[in-house]
Amino acid sequence: MKFAVKIAAATMALLCVTLGAGGAHSVRQNFAAARSAALNSCAAEHRNLCFSMETALADGRDAQSAALLASPAIAAAAQELTGPVRENAPMLAALTQEGSVLWATLPVQVPYAEVRRAMDAGETGAVYCRADGRYWLLMATPLQGQARPLWLAQAWDVSHLFTERDRQVRQQLLLSAAALAAAGAAAAAVSVWLTRPLRALDEAARALAAGDGHVRAQVASGDELESLGESFNRMADAIGGQMEALRAESARQKRFVAAFSHELKTPMTTLLGYASMLRQGQLAPQAQQTAAGHLYREAARLEALSGQLLRLMGLEAGGCALEETSLPAVLHAAADSLPDLPAQLCLACPRDARALANAPLLIDLVRNLVLNAAAASPCDGKVRVGCTEESAAWTLWVEDKGRGIPAEALAHVTEPFYRVDAGRARSAGGAGLGLALCRQIAQAHGSELHIESRAGCGTRVWLTLKKPGAGTPEGEETARGEAGA
Repeated sequence: MKFAVKIAAATMALLCVTLGAGGAHSVRQNFAAARSAALNSCAAEHRNLCFSMETALADGRDAQSAALLASPAIAAAAQELTGPVRENAPMLAALTQEGSVLWATLPVQVPYAEVRRAMDAGETGAVYCRADGRYWLLMATPLQGQARPLWLAQAWDVSHLFTERDRQVRQQLLLSAAALAAAGAAAAAVSVWLTRPLRALDEAARALAAGDGHVRAQVASGDELESLGESFNRMADAIGGQMEALRAESARQKRFVAAFSHELKTPMTTLLGYASMLRQGQLAPQAQQTAAGHLYREAARLEALSGQLLRLMGLEAGGCALEETSLPAVLHAAADSLPDLPAQLCLACPRDARALANAPLLIDLVRNLVLNAAAASPCDGKVRVGCTEESAAWTLWVEDKGRGIPAEALAHVTEPFYRVDAGRARSAGGAGLGLALCRQIAQAHGSELHIESRAGCGTRVWLTLKKPGAGTPEGEETARGEAGA
């Protein structure tokens, strides 16, 4: 059952109970008031008749005679009180204590058993009974001053009271039905209006479950449902961001696997080809020497590739230990490892520059950045490396005035096996892991690898290193990089 139907049904049920209880109470109160008024009127009339009957019997009675207790005497006294039979004449009966009827003008519809029940109720009680489709009120009172106990019973036709009650019940039912019909239509319309935000949320949730990450719930009800809609939209934003991140990660992994497979294919093809030639043993000594040289170089490439992958995976898995390190020593060690660099290396770092770092990894980072800068063919033939001091950190930077990196490639250059110029990089011995490794080394030092470049103008790469005993304030990496220019 839909929520709107539940709201309408609950409203109708509550209204039905309210109208039913209210109508029943009103009818009951009116009926009770009418019965009370009729009972008081009949009781007053009955008392007057009883007093008159007692007076009439007392005036014509001989104390020693019992003849007055006979039916003719009672009838004469009653006839004197009530007058000739007329339409509105009182309906009476005179009975002995034992219930014997001495005289009666009661309608035949009034059962004798009900008269006896009125006598049992006493002079302060009244009995209602129904006979032949009519309602009767019965009262019985003992007459005082008689030689024998004598009861006077009287009956009234009170059918009009019950007829009026039934009319009020029917009227109440009709009014309730009309009210319920109008309220039902209003409740249905209101419930549909109230649940409109829920339908919007349901439609948005279904679309989100179907894969539409851009769907959002439009709820402007100004109540808790609007807050729920805002929470749903925040959740959808988070899910959308996670989905985009997952798609990007999936694409990156696919590129990684494709690039890695491609990197392995070339050296493996070379190795298999020359190994097959050597295995046949039909090569001249000079050709064997050439084949062995190719085998050695390709094996060295595979070894270097595997070493870089192992370092990259190790950094991604566990980071590294940092200790106080001399930055000039790191820069000179990196320079000493590049004796055949095809560009002039210019170092600019204060002698007292010290930072929390892992020296071997930092040397590897500087070496990779310098190799990339030299491979960019700087127009002035120089690669500049330096350190700039900040309040609580050092900015280590490498820059060149080479060919630069296209803007569309900047977001991908730190991905494993990504190369802007794949042919040139491979011919130079690169595998596209250098900047990916540098990024992981920077993150292991609690920083990020920042790259600024313009095609044809050069490239600048920097990271922030904490000073011993100091933290790196957040949000200052960019400023530090610019200060190091």
